[in-house]
Amino acid sequence: MGIRTARRMGIGLLGTFVVIAVAWNGPLSRAGERPRSNGQAMIAWQEGPPSVPGNAESDDAGTRGMFRRFWPRWRAVGENERNHASVREAFRSVVSGARLSTVQVMSGKRRVAYGTVVDANGFVLTKASELEEPMECRLADGRNLAATLVTTDEKLDVAVLHVEATDLTPVSWREGDAPSAGSWLASVGSGEIPTSVGVVSVEPREIPTPRPVLGVMLETAEGGARVTSVVPDSPAQDAGIEVNDVVVRVNGNDVGDQESLVQRIRTMRPGDRVALVVKRGQSTIDVEARLADVHSLAQGRRVDFQNSLGGPLSERRWGFPSVLQHDTVLRPNDCGGPIVDLEGRVVGINIARAGRVESYAIPVGALKPVLDGIREGRYGIPGRTPVNAARAGNGGEINVVAVPDGSAPVPDTSAATSGGTPRTDKN
Repeated sequence: MGIRTARRMGIGLLGTFVVIAVAWNGPLSRAGERPRSNGQAMIAWQEGPPSVPGNAESDDAGTRGMFRRFWPRWRAVGENERNHASVREAFRSVVSGARLSTVQVMSGKRRVAYGTVVDANGFVLTKASELEEPMECRLADGRNLAATLVTTDEKLDVAVLHVEATDLTPVSWREGDAPSAGSWLASVGSGEIPTSVGVVSVEPREIPTPRPVLGVMLETAEGGARVTSVVPDSPAQDAGIEVNDVVVRVNGNDVGDQESLVQRIRTMRPGDRVALVVKRGQSTIDVEARLADVHSLAQGRRVDFQNSLGGPLSERRWGFPSVLQHDTVLRPNDCGGPIVDLEGRVVGINIARAGRVESYAIPVGALKPVLDGIREGRYGIPGRTPVNAARAGNGGEINVVAVPDGSAPVPDTSAATSGGTPRTDKN
């Protein structure tokens, strides 16, 4: 039918319409056809704009109007074009609240990440590994405010920023269970429609850090570790390391033997840059390499290429204690912003683009220690009067600042890092 239709229209097979029906419970197109009603996408081939059967008005008075809302202009939208503006437009009201709590984290004229306002008194969460100083936050109301890096949580790759403001709009967190697989989500940016939409792929789980590799075979040599072979398409080959090179220093530390070099590399993460000093004959050469993960090196670059077909991947995309995996399309500098369910409630903050159809968000439960730290005044702010740490409940010898309660409810979950059921205390 599709080929005949395309020929009849004179526009070829690609002219046949593909419609993505979003969370649709009413009839669509020919009588008797219904999309899946669990919030997943349904692909339907149509000869033209879908029609609503004659009895639809009596069965569901809102059917026709709702359909027009989801497709304001009839046009072809392919299976891989779910993020076309005409589709994302349907989610405008879903992100309208969280958009006011979303900031652009700028370094110069370039946006390096989004940020999520979590406290009325100027606290913002964002993705730590994307930051470049100096920074400022561009608020939803157009203000540009200098941003101070307060602290980072390396396990989560989350940074706490502070701006001088007392009138920010904190996000509203989702209460109850985390969204289940198949639930629709929208990633919030600075615009009035979401940056992308998608569904939950996997419920909260840990993403371990794969072993970092340089891509060489070694043996102990006098004063270091000698390279006996170089793996093709490895970081070592890319960096120009050759057989018989002797690695004598790594990141400023002397290499005594083969094992000491291996142990130094294992303390790092895939994607980290490592500075090496190698002896080649009578010459000493400085070399920098970016470590790979053992899985991608074993499978070759084909896998990395396939994963990056949808766009660049985040350099830090491993080693999270708990993430909510979804398939909304992100760019690395889209991370740090909130991601919401269909009720507009924030279920977490986007933290990484990990593959062609894999993006990660830190769920609200895993953010609880950071949010508690903000609320309890554990983090010192430059230029503020410090108070004794014991008064903030730390009992340590550090300077902190008392922070007034903002208007955002702080989630209370007993499974902060295990991806369990998040709950929200009400003030």
